[in-house]
Amino acid sequence: MKTGLFLPAPVSLSPYVTGAVQALMNEGGITFDVIASCSGAALPAGYAAMNAIDELVAIWERLENKDWAEVNWRAALKGALLWSPSLMDNRPVHHTAIDGHIVEQRLRPGVRWRLHAVRLTTGQEEIWEYPGKALSLETAVHLAMAVPVLFPAIDHDGTQWVDAATLNGSPLEDLILNTGVERVFFVGHAPQSPLKEVAGNAMKILMTALEWNQFSETPTSIEQANDVSDFVRAWRADRAAVDQSIGELIEDSSLRSELLAEVDRIYQAAAFPIERAIVEIIPILPQERLDGLFGDFQPTRSRQLLELGRLDARRVLKQLGLTA
Repeated sequence: MKTGLFLPAPVSLSPYVTGAVQALMNEGGITFDVIASCSGAALPAGYAAMNAIDELVAIWERLENKDWAEVNWRAALKGALLWSPSLMDNRPVHHTAIDGHIVEQRLRPGVRWRLHAVRLTTGQEEIWEYPGKALSLETAVHLAMAVPVLFPAIDHDGTQWVDAATLNGSPLEDLILNTGVERVFFVGHAPQSPLKEVAGNAMKILMTALEWNQFSETPTSIEQANDVSDFVRAWRADRAAVDQSIGELIEDSSLRSELLAEVDRIYQAAAFPIERAIVEIIPILPQERLDGLFGDFQPTRSRQLLELGRLDARRVLKQLGLTA
């Protein structure tokens, strides 16, 4: 079975995603043929594509805010904050976990990794697949993680680029489902149960609304993907039923072959618009909301998120009978 891994935009919950991927690979023994990531999920995706997820776990266990991003006070004050290039700079994480760490030469032979960014000047999305692109993998990761406003837009190829989660933080269909995979593990951060806390002030209401803006992309993308698979399944079932009926009703082999050929011609002429296979989507999501969606990075918190990710992945592995 051709297996894929899809990682939507994780915001600051990337350690949870990393822990889940680690359990899938190390405890479930899963080898991913295709990996697709959005935004900051490029980190766990990249390390998974290199069979080096344990390296990223070790980074999370020691990473602090200063290792992730920094405030460029001079630029911020000079630009009167909102007129500065960005509120922060994420070059620290480039040095901590990307540059010299995520390189094309380290990708596991046979794996396909797909990530994307958006041209700020046109709003057009660009998808890159590695290995094989002329654009260096490190640069592609930089572009994919350039969160607008928070981090600077990146100049490349005569235009500005930013994180494609600006348009869609869960592009499941476009990034991975048309690659020939039959099963995709979807590791996200949207909670499976309602929020328990009451939003009691304007800031809390705003943050909660922003969270649901992120959360809602997960069930929507999964539902749409399953709808497409159901459509493909129904189309194939109809075709199989027609072929079976001809086979059962027409005894003359020449006439039967002629009718089957005509059926095939009609189906081809109908130009069924979906070329991908039926894909089983297996979500790995937290039971409840994880604190820190727009929070910070600290070793203690990251270790907690790593373990929560492992626990949720183990639960799914047990359901699938993939644990020892």
